[in-house]
Amino acid sequence: MVSGRNVWLGFGLGCFFYFAGGVLFGFWELVWHLDPDVSLADLFYILSYVFLGWGMVLAVTSKRLNLEIWQWAAILGVAVSGTALAVWVADPSFFGLVGSEETVVIEQVAPETTAPSTTSTAAPAVMSAAEEEAEEETTAPGWVVGLDRKLEPLATGVNLFYIIGDVFLLILATALILAFWGGRFSQSWRMIAFATFSLYVADMYFKWTDSRGQGEYESGGLLEVFFVFTGILFAIGAVLEYDISTRSRQSRRGRRGSGKS
Repeated sequence: MVSGRNVWLGFGLGCFFYFAGGVLFGFWELVWHLDPDVSLADLFYILSYVFLGWGMVLAVTSKRLNLEIWQWAAILGVAVSGTALAVWVADPSFFGLVGSEETVVIEQVAPETTAPSTTSTAAPAVMSAAEEEAEEETTAPGWVVGLDRKLEPLATGVNLFYIIGDVFLLILATALILAFWGGRFSQSWRMIAFATFSLYVADMYFKWTDSRGQGEYESGGLLEVFFVFTGILFAIGAVLEYDISTRSRQSRRGRRGSGKS
């Protein structure tokens, strides 16, 4: 490969782990009807971010970025806007644009403080009954349910990693577009950058529906098509890169053959 084997090794491993995470996520949601905050699929998603980021960093650092001032300003603007959008999507009340749901619940529950104490004891019983009913509905093995419970305390850290990872990949994708625009390998790297943009849009939609729906996320949304676009665009970028590499090898062999003759 012209851009380096390590670069595409990172992309290949990243896509593989992302695919494996998607398969596990499908089992958790569609087969076992589970919706944990953190599952085994997140481990593979995290590895996909790590390897995709590694490949993109190698691609950017292997080229000397002679960017103009407006291009650096564009990268800075993407970084700031991408971070702000990711934080707001993860917590809509962060910037005060959307009211916190907890305050509404407190206002509704406050007048009922004079009710008899039996209602307060009945609430945990209802919650436990609902949890038992949810456990009975799932057909997941016991080790799966137990693993989800053990991973639940990691939800905050995992979500924070996704936010940082999405913004980091978004910045690298912007740098790739500006660095390779109009060059010899511009077509393949445009596809890689657009794949990263597509992943960012899909993840933001996922976090938006999850935060607004109080964790009741369900697959099948319209914008989830960007998850599909991500894999397709990465594949197109790899094919274009392979085509360029093959042509360059053939041209070198042709020059050597003509030189010997």
